[in-house]
Amino acid sequence: MCNSEYCTSIFATLAALLLVLSSSVVNAADQPRFMMSVDTNGPGTQAVLAGDYNKAIQLATLPHYKQSLAAHLTICTAQIGLGNYHEAQLPCEKAVELAKASVVTARKAQGERDRDGLAKAYSNRAILNRLLQRHAAAELDFSLALRQKRQQNTIRHNRDVIVKNTMTAANN
Repeated sequence: MCNSEYCTSIFATLAALLLVLSSSVVNAADQPRFMMSVDTNGPGTQAVLAGDYNKAIQLATLPHYKQSLAAHLTICTAQIGLGNYHEAQLPCEKAVELAKASVVTARKAQGERDRDGLAKAYSNRAILNRLLQRHAAAELDFSLALRQKRQQNTIRHNRDVIVKNTMTAANN
């Protein structure tokens, strides 16, 4: 049976957000769809789900969320959704940094949730790296995300999108 926190996390990752990210080598009907990960209870999550990325950033940058992993996941995702890839770099990096620190200091009972956050942060940064044409960095981040043994379907989906996009580009 699924406890509510676990189910909520799965729902947030799998159903939370599909971003359509354009590519110059495929037509609109064949655009790749990456699955970005946000924290269901994070600031601005509902705005991200509604596609209101500016509002999501506004909510996630409120002072009391400044060092929150959830806020940085939201800002990273929202900036990517807006196509502001360079502006997404800092919040994506900070999300990985905060998630890594959380895993190191986590109590045993919370450790699994912290690994979930780390998988989300690595996966989001991998997508950003791919969009910035940093292919080796993207592959490394996908590998690091998969090592967390969380978010496996989401991460594999995103890798598949990249492979499909690469094959489509090679055929054009």
